[in-house]
Amino acid sequence: MTSPIKIWREQKKIKNFLGLKGKVVSATLVRVPPLGFSNQAPYFVAIVDMENPAKGGQGKQRLIGQMVDVFETEIKTGQKVEVVYRKLAETDKEDVIHYGIKFRPTSP
Repeated sequence: MTSPIKIWREQKKIKNFLGLKGKVVSATLVRVPPLGFSNQAPYFVAIVDMENPAKGGQGKQRLIGQMVDVFETEIKTGQKVEVVYRKLAETDKEDVIHYGIKFRPTSP
């Protein structure tokens, strides 16, 4: 069972990342997803250098996450992105919906 308290604690950390901007360092297309992500395949995962670290973070910060709202031909190294809050995967046995951070392109 997923503890609601554990989920709540993790969600408190996420708010520090929302709205941060960064640049794509590398990206890859996932065609064969792990369990729970089959409804999202194919999807992109990117490594992003954040322009400003999250609250409490120090120095340069690099995050990895799924790209959303983007087509294959639009992803390139150096592309500017922002952190957004989205559904991560299908519900678990207790029907808990997990949310977290993902990246979407920003306007030039």
